[in-house]
Amino acid sequence: MVAVIDLNSQTFLGHNQETYQDLRLALQLNLRRQLLIAVCDDSHLQAQLAQRLTEDLSPFSATAGQRAQVRADQSPLVTLRLDANHPDLVRQVLLWLKQQRYLGGSVPMIPAFQIVGVETLTRQSPTIQNRFLASLIRVDALLTQLDCRLLIWVPRPWLGKIQQAVPGFWRSRSGLFEFAGEPTPEEPPPPLPPLVSEPRHRATEAAPAADHQHRDQSQREGLTAADQPDPSAVATPAPHGQGGLPPELTGEAAIVQRWQQIQTLKHQQAGPLTLAHAHLALAQLCRDRAEAGLLSAPVIDFTLEHYQRAIGGLAEGEADWCDALNDLASLYWLRSQQETHPEGISLWLHRSVEAYQQALLGSPAAPGETLVRLYSNLGGVYSLLANYDDPLGHLEQS
Repeated sequence: MVAVIDLNSQTFLGHNQETYQDLRLALQLNLRRQLLIAVCDDSHLQAQLAQRLTEDLSPFSATAGQRAQVRADQSPLVTLRLDANHPDLVRQVLLWLKQQRYLGGSVPMIPAFQIVGVETLTRQSPTIQNRFLASLIRVDALLTQLDCRLLIWVPRPWLGKIQQAVPGFWRSRSGLFEFAGEPTPEEPPPPLPPLVSEPRHRATEAAPAADHQHRDQSQREGLTAADQPDPSAVATPAPHGQGGLPPELTGEAAIVQRWQQIQTLKHQQAGPLTLAHAHLALAQLCRDRAEAGLLSAPVIDFTLEHYQRAIGGLAEGEADWCDALNDLASLYWLRSQQETHPEGISLWLHRSVEAYQQALLGSPAAPGETLVRLYSNLGGVYSLLANYDDPLGHLEQS
């Protein structure tokens, strides 16, 4: 029996019906370690298709046209909606398996998973988007270790991002299924709250990118002495290092004012702590502009320089010091995206690792939640580094 999709005349019925049958049959083959990618720009159509797959692949399905014993041998299809705030695909799958007591048990068959909700990441920050992309690097290990299968639904723009940012994931695909449909109009994002009203505890939000808030508590955690980075590697001035404003920032009144204030403080021979806080305030303004889209190597280098100057004058282990190192590490990651050669990308990612490690080493008594965020950021960078050198070692660190 052919499964029928209840679609309206605007959804290219003939093509989509054929593509759906191909996708359903691919899943019914029950092959080991399948990685399938389904592309659909119409979120309503995607929801219909995902629901139909769940019904057709159910062991109790009457529409799949299979004998009862064959259906009983078919692994169920579990739908997981990606957490838009913490989009770690592998972690969500493992968490579901743990909650359902699949891991370490005697369950004969791990279910197949279909992941929906990737389109919601379009409204998230680059930080969160790249955390999702970093999680895809670990999908191959997940499929290999658990012998499971994965279907991920993505809109067309995200397909391009995945091809570019995670080539290993793209090459590992078992099949690509492209559905036709008009893109769903995006809702405008909600207005951002004023910076002063945002909670301070998000300064080390997961995923490698600069965060916007400060913490009220100092971040402390210990690492082994062998993991301790060379402080000079983090303190090395960024390539910009000239102290002058990049042309892209000369029209930003608040940034120009902060920069002029620093020149005045230097002329007045202000104390190191006063100067450090002034450098930090300027760096945070520049960071916000970079995250808002003003991404260029000169802007990031200028921002890195002032974070480095701030860190040199702040007390080790205090909240501002940890915030600054977290942002510094995130900006190193952003700076790696400006490079075109693997050696340059690897260099900046290694600096990001060193900055995260320095924050952890200087914070021997940080709250547990803070440690989770810092280690999550660090793990994300290690995952990215695995694309460029020492894949096994960096994946183990991740």
